Amino acid sequence: MKSNGRIDRFRWTALLFSLLVGAVPARSQTAPTALPQITRTGVGPFHPGTTIPRDLLDTNRKPKEIYHAEYYADAQPLEGFSFSSPPVFVVLKNGPFHRWGMEHPGQQPPDRIRDTTIAYARGGRLLISMLVITDPRLQTKEGVSVGADYADVQAMYPHAIITPLPSLWEEPTCALREQGLTFFFKGCEFHPGSSVKPVPNARLIRITVANTPTAK
Repeated sequence: MKSNGRIDRFRWTALLFSLLVGAVPARSQTAPTALPQITRTGVGPFHPGTTIPRDLLDTNRKPKEIYHAEYYADAQPLEGFSFSSPPVFVVLKNGPFHRWGMEHPGQQPPDRIRDTTIAYARGGRLLISMLVITDPRLQTKEGVSVGADYADVQAMYPHAIITPLPSLWEEPTCALREQGLTFFFKGCEFHPGSSVKPVPNARLIRITVANTPTAK
C-alpha cells in the first residue's frame, strides 16, 4: 500500500481499534437492558439494507457526538454512527462523506458533510451497509462474542470459509465468513502462495454483519 501523507493513519487507527477491540465503548445513560443477539441479518433495531430508526437519531441523543467519518485501508471513506444501546457501529452506504472523501482523499470533512449525513439519515435517505461489533457483551445465538479463540468460533461455524487478510497496518490477519456474518481474527499465520494457517488461539477482535450470504 502506497503511503499518503495526508491520511492521518494514527487517528483512524485509534478510532478503528476503539471500535474493533472495544477500547473506549460508548456508555449508555439509561438503565441496563437485555442486549439483543447478533444475527445474520442484524442486531436489535439495526439491519443492513434498511434505514436507522429515526427515534435513535433524535436531538436528545446528540447524533453529532456519535457520528464518525474517517478513512480505512487505501483511503476509502467510511462514515456512520457509534451507538451504545445496543453497542454497535452502524456504517452507512454511499452517504455524503463517501463522495466527498473520494474527491478529497485523506482530508477531514467540513461540518456540513456531517450535518447533511445526519439530516439524510433522519429522513430515511441513507441505508445501512454494515454493522461492526466489538463489544464482548454482544453474542451470536451460538454464543460467540469478541475475545473468543479461533478454534471455538470454527467449532460453532464448521462450514464458514476462511479468508487471509493482507498485512497492512490494521490488525486482522484472517476472517471466517458465513452468510451475513464475518469474524475477524488477530494472530492467524499465512504465507504467500499457500493457504492460511489458522492458529487455534488466534483472537476474535470484531464481528460484522453485512447481510451478504457467502457462496457455497
